Amino acid sequence: MGNTASARAKVVDETLRCVGFQTLAITTDAQSLTLPTSAQAAQCQVQDQPIRWRADGTAPTSTVGAEANDGDEITIQGRATMRSFEVIRHSEGSAGGTLVCHYYG
Repeated sequence: MGNTASARAKVVDETLRCVGFQTLAITTDAQSLTLPTSAQAAQCQVQDQPIRWRADGTAPTSTVGAEANDGDEITIQGRATMRSFEVIRHSEGSAGGTLVCHYYG
């Protein structure tokens, strides 16, 4: 599996099994994922408020980074990309946004 991130809904490789789950409260500080040891991919859904994200090792800001809105799914493949992935509240968002992730390995 390569290292990729996408804001389109995808089916994670069917040969992988779910190895973890995380609910991340989105704030005004950039946050990274807490990866299970065996995770090779993550499928996350944005809930309630818009976010910005980056997966290039540079922290997003409330005005810089890829946008994702309530209901959007983000699929991240490859441990290096998952380790580099960070998320922050969008400048147009208010308190209460969440990123819900399932991890696969």
